[in-house]
Amino acid sequence: MPTPNTAIRAALRAILDQHDALEEGPEGVYAACEQLTGADGSALLASLREFPEVPVHPAVDTDPTLGATRRALARAGYRLKDYEIGEG
Repeated sequence: MPTPNTAIRAALRAILDQHDALEEGPEGVYAACEQLTGADGSALLASLREFPEVPVHPAVDTDPTLGATRRALARAGYRLKDYEIGEG
């Protein structure tokens, strides 16, 4: 994953805005999880909060990495170019 520059952050924000609306709505994943966990929801949440942090590798800012990022966005129906300042 490359360092999240302005264009990458803007693309992620746009993707997550649409995604969050689906997850957080009354018919979304969060509502389904609340129904499934019932009274055990608080204990499950506490358990998740205690889970150790997952280590991550540092960002890799190379042409192949940025190319892979562009292709991943394209497969999801987005173009990084649309979020670059002065382009679109």
